[in-house]
Amino acid sequence: MKKKNAGFTIVELIVVVAMLSIFIGIFVVNVGRITGYNAKECYKKISSAITENKIETLSKAKETGDIYLQIYKDTLKDRIYVRTVRNGKSASKEYTDETKLTKRSGVTVTYELKNGGSVTTKTATKSHPLNICFNRASGALVDPDDSYKVSKLQKIIISSGGYKYTIDIVPATGKVKGK
Repeated sequence: MKKKNAGFTIVELIVVVAMLSIFIGIFVVNVGRITGYNAKECYKKISSAITENKIETLSKAKETGDIYLQIYKDTLKDRIYVRTVRNGKSASKEYTDETKLTKRSGVTVTYELKNGGSVTTKTATKSHPLNICFNRASGALVDPDDSYKVSKLQKIIISSGGYKYTIDIVPATGKVKGK
């Protein structure tokens, strides 16, 4: 006796489609982590924000420390933000142009400060943001509180999962180089 094999039943087809949709859903949700897209996007936006802030400081600031940039991670929302501080030298500081740099969680911004031969690594948080201030006259990276003191900032590291992007900074000239 021969058996007739007519093909798939509708139940088998529904099960296969359901399994495929679950796998595709998991892949789409994690594609940012798999490719490092979140860290790369944040890296590009930070580099751009630093350049824009330098141009604004050199063209519009009345004095050094009047306009500077803050980069931080809001731990409650698990997102990276950048904002411009105006009237930085006065008691009535204005925080403007606050921009969310990451759409998904998992990105960390750390930075390295070089003090002589030692290097200190810190994480940018809302309570302790990374302040980036340029000297109005020379374009050098300086401390926002002391406009004559050259900053110790050497690197900004943006990481997510196994991916790491570095922004190298030359404090004496204010030059920003990405890797």
